[in-house]
Amino acid sequence: MNRLCVQRPRTWEDFLAERDEDNHAEWVDGQVILMSLASSDHQLLKVFPVRVLEHYLERHPQGLILDVPFLMRLPTRPSGREPDILFIAQECVGLLQPSFLDGAADLVVEIISPESDERDRGEKFIELFWAF
Repeated sequence: MNRLCVQRPRTWEDFLAERDEDNHAEWVDGQVILMSLASSDHQLLKVFPVRVLEHYLERHPQGLILDVPFLMRLPTRPSGREPDILFIAQECVGLLQPSFLDGAADLVVEIISPESDERDRGEKFIELFWAF
């Protein structure tokens, strides 16, 4: 289950410095939100769109695909989210940093789980909508 850790506000730089590859976390309004591990159903659902996109890009190299754990930093809230799948068009590859995408991806895919429905269809959708 996802939970908000009560803590002192963290800067984006603090969050990146403290981030651990073994823990999935997002950064929203200076707070670190620990994310639960994905279920097997979630992982199996993610495989199909990743394979379709990779297959397409093999024939039409127009960008790249990344999946979790990889952060997408949006200035609108501000937030650093971990979408399930990100497509970055070739002309936007310059936004790619070693551990995050500094801006909105050209395509974001979220696998909706019952426990993440409100966050994924609400907060995350609105943040990405206002990023454009």
